[in-house]
Amino acid sequence: MKKPFPAATTYDITLLFGLATRIFNRVTIVSLLQPPPETVANFDELVLLGDGKVMYAGPIEEVVEYFNGLGYEIPARMDVADWLQALPAQEGLRFLKSGGEEDSKHLTPAEFSERFYASTRGKAILEKLKTPIRVSEKDTKTIKEIGASRFANGAHKSLKLLAQRELLLWWRDKYQIQAKIMQSK
Repeated sequence: MKKPFPAATTYDITLLFGLATRIFNRVTIVSLLQPPPETVANFDELVLLGDGKVMYAGPIEEVVEYFNGLGYEIPARMDVADWLQALPAQEGLRFLKSGGEEDSKHLTPAEFSERFYASTRGKAILEKLKTPIRVSEKDTKTIKEIGASRFANGAHKSLKLLAQRELLLWWRDKYQIQAKIMQSK
């Protein structure tokens, strides 16, 4: 039996995530390293990070246009996923549109982030983050009920769980126990 290619498996997983997200009306967050273009096409929105800073957040359809506005151009035979990965790195310099001296300065991830938060979309995100979250009484009650039942461990139960775990670890590490017994003799 042939094993599936990792890219094909990643594609299938992200496709299923997308379907489940739409069916259950939820938000799914997925972090991918070097995804192929087919996989990236399964997503509606993208958060592009560079050195831990948000360089772009928004619809995938608008990402090329956004970076074009910053002076970066995607080569004709390069897919968007590879291009976005290369932008924050030093090789992103080669994607700058040719122009004046000022235009040829390649942005750092911090500068990309500053430009993003100065954009309309970035300002909208910051404004939304300032708005307090309104939680209904029903939501509060549900959260408390779930939290109370799922994480309710008294001191006795916690001690019992920890002792069981420790005994299991000792049982799995029989050689360690034998060595300690031999040392004590």
